[in-house]
Amino acid sequence: MRTLLWILAALFLFAVSFWAGLVSHFPGAALSRYLEGVANRDPRLSVRIAPAELGWTRLLISQIRVDGNLTGQPTFLLALNDTEIPLSWGLLGGLSLRTGLGGSGVVELYWPWKRGEASFSARDLKLEGIPALAQLPAQRIQGRVELSGTARVRPGQMPEGRVRGRIQGLEIGGMQVLGQTVEATRLESVEIQAAFGAQLRVESLSAQGDIQGSLSGTVAPNPARPELSALDLQIDVGLRPEWVQQLGPLAPVAESLLDNGRLAGVLRGTPARPLFRNTRSRS
Repeated sequence: MRTLLWILAALFLFAVSFWAGLVSHFPGAALSRYLEGVANRDPRLSVRIAPAELGWTRLLISQIRVDGNLTGQPTFLLALNDTEIPLSWGLLGGLSLRTGLGGSGVVELYWPWKRGEASFSARDLKLEGIPALAQLPAQRIQGRVELSGTARVRPGQMPEGRVRGRIQGLEIGGMQVLGQTVEATRLESVEIQAAFGAQLRVESLSAQGDIQGSLSGTVAPNPARPELSALDLQIDVGLRPEWVQQLGPLAPVAESLLDNGRLAGVLRGTPARPLFRNTRSRS
């Protein structure tokens, strides 16, 4: 019995010594260069990864910066800070990680290596801390986001899953509507439930604020040319009069589409060429 205990102690001491040496001499810079090579196979993206650090129970990457060349010019899209990958037996089945995004935001992800169920969540995510949103046709976007979802992962197929989320205190400044700049659009809350796969199916989207109401339907994304994505959306929203007046000379045009302050109809076509058909009958 004593001999067995000595053997176990020796094995434990060897394992601790080996891991301590690996932690001290971990080739973190080489690992990050390898991951950059994998990520940068898409010429539209440029990913820079700080040297990885190995701890006793985790792998840590202080920053992952993503730049894009989606519009012909390099653009800073986002930065992931203090990314942690726990070192456990769970790594045999898939990748788990926790990372910071948008200042105080925390994102958690599990993705299976082959097939299975992936999960993701985000909390305390500040929209103003995501540089990629500066590419949208608005001068300022701010708000706080929470979301969660799951997806079925199968080799060679697009993941299919569901997501639900909430945005609180959403404010959009300098948005372009009908060629007119709207100084401010404020929404106290926006809640969405959707399913995704070959297409995005918006099961419910409700908003409260300058624009309040609901939206549902489908969007067939065109990753190469997002402005040509196909839309088929049911819209029923109310617009606050003071928000409509921000349209200036186009306010009478917008008001002509409203029935008692509401806009109801079907939006089809693409973001580049939307086609709206008003379905609310007038009295």
